Amino acid sequence: HVLSHGLHFASVTFEGIRVYNKKAFKLEDHIQRLFNSSKLLQIKIPYSKKILINSCRKLIETLKLKDGYLLNDHLNLFKVNKSFQVEKKYQHKVAYEEVIKLGDTIFKAGLNRNGFLKFSLKSEKFFIEQDKDFMLRELATYNENLYGVSLSRGVFEYQKGIINFYTPENENPENLLSITNDKNYGLLISTKQGNIYQFNPKDKLFSLFYKDQLKTSIVGMVSDTTKVVWLNTYAGIVAYQPKLNKAVRYSKSDGIYELEGNRYSTYIDNDGNILMGSFKGLHYFNPYELNQTEKNIALSF
Repeated sequence: HVLSHGLHFASVTFEGIRVYNKKAFKLEDHIQRLFNSSKLLQIKIPYSKKILINSCRKLIETLKLKDGYLLNDHLNLFKVNKSFQVEKKYQHKVAYEEVIKLGDTIFKAGLNRNGFLKFSLKSEKFFIEQDKDFMLRELATYNENLYGVSLSRGVFEYQKGIINFYTPENENPENLLSITNDKNYGLLISTKQGNIYQFNPKDKLFSLFYKDQLKTSIVGMVSDTTKVVWLNTYAGIVAYQPKLNKAVRYSKSDGIYELEGNRYSTYIDNDGNILMGSFKGLHYFNPYELNQTEKNIALSF
């Protein structure tokens, strides 16, 4: 059993912090959001905000980092028991922020142009695919294959050791943002401009699945048992019904406290509860329990 935020969204919070010209971007805001998310999930952080902020600054200084990305557990995999106690740590030299399990192999990848990493659960050894032009943003599995979003080459496919890339027609690979293997609709790929494409792994073809009215970035996608697709976007949360081609957007007036969604943080649990990360914390709701209320507001002059 390997513990990482990519495998256990329901029980782990995480933050990624950009570094520009030796300074962490909105460091205090990121740490505050980490504490907000942890509080919602009832996870106790054993350090103060001040300690974490100073540790980040010290890390930047120690690494002599001018421009980069800070995130947790990017150099390790952890083997834990059923009580989530760490039994063994596996360290690797290159930093990767994406992680996913396929069969008896753990894959790690990232935007660092260092290919991707494979960890065998049987031999407990690391293997590195050395292609420098992957720049993988997110990973998903479909049947026995691995898929991802490559900023340089489009949709990444790893099938029995063979690597291929595919890109939707008239799309720039840099615009691809998120990928998921949805239980109802298969492989879905979103873009910065609000498009979602459905990818058919058999014939390697894309079809337009959804086009956002506001053309805003879509950072997370998940469908419920009624086959409604819930979208985490940069302009609120959207409920999309593909059969009716109908979309409803929820904003602050509907109880959404932060419109800008966060990547790598959209999840639905076994009870149908949906968790969606935002810039200021975590949205948590059950789509089957949402109630609509109407307000009659009279204008006065």
